[in-house]
Amino acid sequence: MRSDVAPLRSRVRAGIVAVVMASTVFACSGVQAQRDATSAAPADACAVSAYIVRPAEPAVRATPNRSGAVVGRLRAVRYDADDIEGAEVAVVDIRNGWARIAAASARNEAAHDIPAGWVETRHLGFVLQTEAGFAAPDPGSAMVYSAEDWIPSDRVARYLGCRGEWLHLTVRDARDQRRTGWFRGACANQRTTCDGTFGDRRRTDAAAD
Repeated sequence: MRSDVAPLRSRVRAGIVAVVMASTVFACSGVQAQRDATSAAPADACAVSAYIVRPAEPAVRATPNRSGAVVGRLRAVRYDADDIEGAEVAVVDIRNGWARIAAASARNEAAHDIPAGWVETRHLGFVLQTEAGFAAPDPGSAMVYSAEDWIPSDRVARYLGCRGEWLHLTVRDARDQRRTGWFRGACANQRTTCDGTFGDRRRTDAAAD
């Protein structure tokens, strides 16, 4: 009987060791995944909405370059041949001509199942419901851009970054001169204005009110 018990004890000990090792590996994997997710999040995340300029349906990539793996595609909604809407996206980071999106959806359709990833900024569209740009993401900083109307995205020459509701952009003014500054008031509604979304008015107008 003793000879039967010894192998059983050995098997039990081996099973316990295997469970402990598996638990350790699982825990380490979970910690590493959490670290990876934390390191992937932008330090100064922005919260800006935009849409994809129709009729483009750009790829969403795992890394901010054209060699990155494709993780999805931003499909447009086609109501008819002349009525097309690009997907709306939530932008959380901008760097080197690429925007990192956290979510995407299409009007009148279920949310696209698009993983977080990167899309080229040249595909982004919006209207900046603002007349002013600033040297810093602060309306109290020096004004570096002043216009008489809102700024459409086709006036944006370069995307430099973002922080919170602010976009760091180089835009072309009415004389086609380039001005770099921080702007807020991005509206991603492709059919009308965004109620409740406000940018900044020119200080000369604000002072006259």
